[in-house]
Amino acid sequence: MPDWITHLLAAWMLCTILSFKYKEINPAYTVVCMAGALIPDLFKITIPLGSMGIKVENFLMPVHLPIGSLIIAGIFTLFFKEKKKLVLSLLVLGVATHYALDPLLINLNGGMKLLFPLSWNSWTLNIIPDDDLNITILAVGLAMVVYFVSVWFKKRNNAEIIN
Repeated sequence: MPDWITHLLAAWMLCTILSFKYKEINPAYTVVCMAGALIPDLFKITIPLGSMGIKVENFLMPVHLPIGSLIIAGIFTLFFKEKKKLVLSLLVLGVATHYALDPLLINLNGGMKLLFPLSWNSWTLNIIPDDDLNITILAVGLAMVVYFVSVWFKKRNNAEIIN
């Protein structure tokens, strides 16, 4: 479970649902939220780099800590000229969805240090094996429901505007 597909779909669903209330969250900004959901896993670039003999694990591992992910989200926000608060909010929301899903995993190394640097304690709920595809299938099914509800909601709102 929370593979990249599940992380992307969770962020997409949350931002799509929020777009019903907040009109400034259009599909382009939903993509920003989805990008935020992948920020904590940027450290996985160490896998191909390691196979090329480049060792950067110690440098990039802090990215998978909440504080590191928030710093990266802040840096990414600098690339936007307009609506920086909205972009930062959506990136942080995406990061939050990531950290809401990851503690559900059965973690062999004791969990995640969610409160670092305030605490070195590791947190995990040990509920879902990381290779369980049923969760990804469930996420795809829920995303389809959210998609069809959002299409219905937009059609209903457009009909009300016309009348």
